[in-house]
Amino acid sequence: MIRFWAVTRIRGDLSNSADIWEKISIAEAAKHFSYPLLRPQDSKFTFVKSFGVVLKDENHRVKPGDIWFYGIYDIFQWKQSEIVVMQTLNEVMTNVLKDPEQTMAMHYTDGKWENVEISDDVVAMFLPGSIDNYLEVNYNTADLNVIRLNLHGNASKNDLVKLAKTYLGK
Repeated sequence: MIRFWAVTRIRGDLSNSADIWEKISIAEAAKHFSYPLLRPQDSKFTFVKSFGVVLKDENHRVKPGDIWFYGIYDIFQWKQSEIVVMQTLNEVMTNVLKDPEQTMAMHYTDGKWENVEISDDVVAMFLPGSIDNYLEVNYNTADLNVIRLNLHGNASKNDLVKLAKTYLGK
């Protein structure tokens, strides 16, 4: 199986930061996160494993340049490659939705981002890469949370979108 940048980096960086971050089960992770976790429906993508990542010490101050791992990770296999889906609450977007006085602007840099139409309650942007492609999906739930899904992998834009839709029931 071919292991691409996203999977290799997550595994390596997590093991190098074991004093800060802790891998936990999805059942444990559901207790740590303030929103209902989105779980993928059955699809053509082969599910490999899931885990959550939380700070070992909730009072730990992450330093500039540290990699932020807090979230839920799902790993899938597809056509001899792997796709990593990272899920977390988009706190800035959630706060804007819950407080009409707030506004925000989003700027996508470092490449040619493409807007991807999925549905009215989703903002999705795709960035092709030389090793992995990247799809960022921000999903507005009925309870005004915005859940971010980051999909990385050596899969086409269409395949990343299809996998994202399995989380959204679309």
